[in-house]
Amino acid sequence: MRIRTERHLWEGSATFLVGLPLWLFADGVEVSFVTLTKVGLVMVCVGGAQVLWGLYRAARAGTPGRPPGPGPAARRGPDERP
Repeated sequence: MRIRTERHLWEGSATFLVGLPLWLFADGVEVSFVTLTKVGLVMVCVGGAQVLWGLYRAARAGTPGRPPGPGPAARRGPDERP
């Protein structure tokens, strides 16, 4: 799990850092099919969401899980699928 958490943090940071200059400084650049400022804003939002998800997963990794209760998952054997 730690590798996925770190991956979300690195990818989110990189996406955020690439999108931020596009959003702030690409206002005068003309591209025929897309507006670079909007692409930058989307990249900032996606990167921020990835960083937040990575931080959430890192916080959840430190807390113990719920003990198995009397539900159907506790009665199921190790070879049975849910």
